[in-house]
Amino acid sequence: MIAVLDRSGPAMALILVALLAAGISRSLVFTGMATMSYSTLSDANMTSGNVLASISMQLFNAVAISATAISLGISAQLSGHADPEMIDYRVAMGAIIFIGLAATLLARRRLPHDLREIHP
Repeated sequence: MIAVLDRSGPAMALILVALLAAGISRSLVFTGMATMSYSTLSDANMTSGNVLASISMQLFNAVAISATAISLGISAQLSGHADPEMIDYRVAMGAIIFIGLAATLLARRRLPHDLREIHP
């Protein structure tokens, strides 16, 4: 899709702004996640916690990619397409966004509202 767009037009500027916003958002999310992950660890467990956090992040990225590919395949099959079409990509991304939002809301309920509840 990007290759078809005129690289000097407003569409390219819009794509660059969207990529910048996505990068900033991702950075803020991962900063918050790292802060929450390491705030409850003692100094002795910090190295092990870092390894576990890195492995978990890579594992969940792989699971998300696999789940997206599976939902894309299921959407294409249910639509009767031999190859995925644009609507199938939208359905797959919508499913992954829904799963991510649901997981966030469920995890938010389980997190303490104040870290002093964990670490006095």
